[in-house]
Amino acid sequence: MPKVPTAWHRAIYGRLFLVDILDLYDDMERIVYLDSDILMNQPVPELFEMDMQGQCIAGVADADSYERKLTLGMAEGSAYINSGVLVIDTARWAALDASRRIIDYINSFPKALLYPDQDAINYILCDEILLLPPEYNMMWMICDSDIPKIMRNIDHFYYSAEELKHALHHIKICHFAGHDMWTFYGITPIPAKIFKKYRNGSDWRTEKRHFNNVSECLLWLMMSVKRMIVGEW
Repeated sequence: MPKVPTAWHRAIYGRLFLVDILDLYDDMERIVYLDSDILMNQPVPELFEMDMQGQCIAGVADADSYERKLTLGMAEGSAYINSGVLVIDTARWAALDASRRIIDYINSFPKALLYPDQDAINYILCDEILLLPPEYNMMWMICDSDIPKIMRNIDHFYYSAEELKHALHHIKICHFAGHDMWTFYGITPIPAKIFKKYRNGSDWRTEKRHFNNVSECLLWLMMSVKRMIVGEW
C-alpha cells in the first residue's frame, strides 16, 4: 500500500487495485471508476462501449491540469485528467503493470504529490490517456454558466468555450470534488440544482439536514433509493 499524506485517506488508492481485484472475472474488459462524491445525471453506457483507441485510461481534463503538469515536470502537450471518473482498459492496464508502477512512483515522491493517486496516474500513464468531453466529469469549478469567467480563471484550460457550453446543457456526471454540497447553494447553482433534483426524489425530501460532507450526503441518498427499490419506505 502506498504511503498516505495526512490530508488524504488510504481509500484514494482503491482505484489502483481494481484491475487486480476484478481480474477474477475473465470477461471484465472495461472498468468505469467513479468517486463517491459524484451524481450520475444521465446513463453512460457509451463509456463501456467506446473505442479506447489503444489507450489505457480515459478521463476529463482537470481544472488544475496546467499547474500540475508544470510541477510534475510533464510535457506541456501531455494530458492530465481528474481521477474522479476513470475509464480503464483492463488488459492494457495489466500489460503496462500500471498498478505497481504508480504505487512505486507515489512511494518515491510522497511529499511532491498534491493529489497522490491522480498525480501518479497522470505521470506514469501520460502517453496512455484518452481525453473525454467535459460533460463526463463536470467538476464544480467549471460548472458555471459564466463561461468567460471560467476561461479567465483557469490557466491553459484544455476545453474550448463552445465545449463547455455544450457540456453545461448535457451534464452526464456531476462531480462535487470533495466539497460539502450545502456550500454550493448560491455559489455554483448548476450542481446545486442537480443535487436538489435527486434529493427531492428521495424519502428525505422534506427534511432539513446539513451533512458533514458530500460522501455522507450521497450515502444517505443511495440508501434512500435502495429502500424505495425494495419497498421499505
